[in-house]
Amino acid sequence: MPPIYHPSEITTTPAETAEGFLQQSMRQFELASPFVSRIIEAQRKLAHIGPDLENLLQAAERNQEIIEILMGALGLTEKARNAIGFEETKKLLRIHIEARKQDLLEPDIINNILYRYALNCGDQLGGVKRNDTGKQAEIKFGEYLLTRMQTKYKNLGVCYLQRKINNFMTLLGTDISVLLESGLSALQWPGRILAFNMKCPFVGSRGNNVDIILLRTPRNISTRTDVSALLREKENYILCGELKGGIDPAGADEHWKTARSALDRIAESFATQAPELVFIGAAIEESMGQEIIQRMEKGKLAGVANLCKPQQIERLVNWLVDL
Repeated sequence: MPPIYHPSEITTTPAETAEGFLQQSMRQFELASPFVSRIIEAQRKLAHIGPDLENLLQAAERNQEIIEILMGALGLTEKARNAIGFEETKKLLRIHIEARKQDLLEPDIINNILYRYALNCGDQLGGVKRNDTGKQAEIKFGEYLLTRMQTKYKNLGVCYLQRKINNFMTLLGTDISVLLESGLSALQWPGRILAFNMKCPFVGSRGNNVDIILLRTPRNISTRTDVSALLREKENYILCGELKGGIDPAGADEHWKTARSALDRIAESFATQAPELVFIGAAIEESMGQEIIQRMEKGKLAGVANLCKPQQIERLVNWLVDL
């Protein structure tokens, strides 16, 4: 079993919070680069068409990129376009732009459209950033996991399932950094599979995604479909865990409440034969730490680790791999 820490040992320190914000800032700079390029390209295209509104609308009739710019300026998302339909979206653009003609013309239609498009890009960047926070937590956890695989198995007999790919591939000779960046969906070693962010079909009314699921398997499996079959049988479950990578202390309590509710739902779904439950978080405040340790002492939680504290992640991963 992982150690039961003192609450202060799992609490994120101010220095760790500052370092987390710094890493987050550097990552956001990288994520913003393609959006900046899109805005620069939009500026070039709009300037080429010129400030005539009718020319702009006509260009949108035949140019997909101009449609995307105008959609962004009006606050229409790709999901909205898919729901409305492409042809209807084009009609809607003309109606809405003509209705807002006076607002757009003053003082400069090109800059008005560009600035509104840039605001929409910023909103999209926010969504990308939120998704990336979870991805970076998975990458950090995955680094420790794959290091343990190297130590214990020398990567022999270890296979991985990449996100959006259906078949397992051997880990031996694989570029780990590329694998983690593209998305690790599952890792298989003798008798075990660790799945990331997969649906547990009997948790919740329609099933819910669980961040980390350790499964027992009597044989090597080769496809995503095989993993789905294992997930449908309760006796295969060894461990479930929640992974929260957000570093902002202001959101720490909310992340813990969400994770705690998810873990409670899992325990209730299994009743008498619940799997081991673990929580891994980057932002752990003192009051949270006290509650987490109390749950461990009562047997409601088998393990905990602060994502900012390497030794804790290493201990948890070593224990998990040996289960």
